[in-house]
Amino acid sequence: MPNTSAGMVIGKHRTTIKLFPKHFGCQIQVFPKSVEAKAALERVVTVAHEDSAILLGAVRRVLQKVALDPHHCSEIKDEDFKDNKNSQIVRSPVKVEEIEEMKPFLCTKSEKMCFNRLKEEYMLTGEIGGCPTPVSDHPTADDIRQWAIGYEAIRKY
Repeated sequence: MPNTSAGMVIGKHRTTIKLFPKHFGCQIQVFPKSVEAKAALERVVTVAHEDSAILLGAVRRVLQKVALDPHHCSEIKDEDFKDNKNSQIVRSPVKVEEIEEMKPFLCTKSEKMCFNRLKEEYMLTGEIGGCPTPVSDHPTADDIRQWAIGYEAIRKY
């Protein structure tokens, strides 16, 4: 990623990067670090976790942070790449506003954590909902409805 975007992932006083292990339980590192980073044009982010759903959620959050960088969508000129004959410029059609609109629909939890969150929501509000992200194995409203029927039957006793 561009060095400027690394600041969006790291955050002021490293606050954003410290939240990744708390929220996702994953390891995250940005390279190069400290002195070398000042001269670097690009940085590398490494995200690690054993559960692929959690890993994908964390990577999705990193990409959201990169996309929110005001310099991320800066105009790229064809002449910047005129020396490379094989170069093709690819511009992302997704705007920052579109990403912001999508945020509520992106599940960043594992299948089990998502299911537990929806169960807790039902117990607190009585509302049945499903995972907003169309990810296989994540709970649908029907899954929560089936669970709620069993839950209510147990509560009556």
